[in-house]
Amino acid sequence: MKGNNLLYVTWGEVIIENGIFKNQVVEQLKLIKNERKDLEVFLLSGVPLGNRKFMKHPFLFLEELKKIKAACAEHGIHFFYRLLFVPSPWFYTPADKINIYDRSQLSFIKRFIQKNNIGLVHCRSYTPTRLMQKLREKDMSARFKLIFDTRGNFPEEGLLKKHLNEQDYAFWKDKEKELFRASDAVVNVSDTFTDYVNVITGNPEVHTIYTSTNLVIFHKLTDAERNQLRTALNVSQEDKVLTYLGEISDTGWHQKKNLFNLYKAFKAAFGNTKLLLITSNTKEELMQSFTGAGFDGNELIVVKGRTQQEVNNYLNVADYASLPFKKITNELDKILGYTMIASKTGEYLATGLPVIVNNKIGAASKLVTETQTGITYEMDDEASVIPYLKACEANKAPVTERCIQTAKRFDAKTNAEKYVGIYDKLLHT
Repeated sequence: MKGNNLLYVTWGEVIIENGIFKNQVVEQLKLIKNERKDLEVFLLSGVPLGNRKFMKHPFLFLEELKKIKAACAEHGIHFFYRLLFVPSPWFYTPADKINIYDRSQLSFIKRFIQKNNIGLVHCRSYTPTRLMQKLREKDMSARFKLIFDTRGNFPEEGLLKKHLNEQDYAFWKDKEKELFRASDAVVNVSDTFTDYVNVITGNPEVHTIYTSTNLVIFHKLTDAERNQLRTALNVSQEDKVLTYLGEISDTGWHQKKNLFNLYKAFKAAFGNTKLLLITSNTKEELMQSFTGAGFDGNELIVVKGRTQQEVNNYLNVADYASLPFKKITNELDKILGYTMIASKTGEYLATGLPVIVNNKIGAASKLVTETQTGITYEMDDEASVIPYLKACEANKAPVTERCIQTAKRFDAKTNAEKYVGIYDKLLHT
């Protein structure tokens, strides 16, 4: 008999010191539980031990897992984890490793679902969805409903990161079609990813739910509060501040060179400027790259946002936000960029910041263009933003208001209501 409890699954992700797991999974589940108090919510994470964090500090790693469990329990969420004796890159599960990867996992998951009366399984990304669908195929008594929450172009990411080879990629593209078809509902974080899914499958239950931003925490501060924060960071009233939130590197999704090129155009538009980086990157590393690009080191501010409240405060120091992305060099980059929206987009907008976005970030640039909440540009033509920045600044108040209104599309509470709507439909059919 089918149960009526919810199981949310992450499998193969390193969830320790992972802001996305904390904000997009745990915090979202808290709101879902608050929205439907009678729903029993279970969170199950398969955690690979073959990762640098565990290897470096194993006891601290396990202690952090206990803290996640305690934090979930405070909100009535039952958190369980299973340690996986595999390397972290196996999250992408090459085709020839699948049987090894699955060994003992399916029987454990089956027992977990039966013991906890699970009727609905919500899977984050492709790997747990594949596991759950495999269980349903192998065992006819596994009657739970399945939600495939895609999050991103998994096969392309695996190939680009060299965790998959061409044969593995072909395997996962076939598996992708199967998972889209067999899942009871498919959820995507951007309109462009939903367009992508609808080309591949005829599944009628395909939904778009943007990444989640807690609008109770992320909001525009008063002018007095903002001025106090700017003074503390040695930002004058005349300074215009461009910000970037998140990891920035020479080779990742968002690259330093591209951000600095954008900042050069930003400086040309306004003269007195600063670049505020809210990141886990070290100040020494960033300062070396920044001054090496020809900028005055006094213009760079590097801070760590340890809590969402701190991040909100730092974002309020800025005048504009950026999504610089990376240089598109192949078809994989193009596909990934087309469907990307970036979770930081909602946080930028909620604090009233117009977003300057690389036009290869398809979902974000489409949103910014449609809602008139920022500027899109083409890489290597960053100077094109200069007149648009000046025009935006001359008409800032209505732009800021549009940003705040558009941020409601990312509202974590509204997203909780949307998820619960899908849960109710599936649990009662």
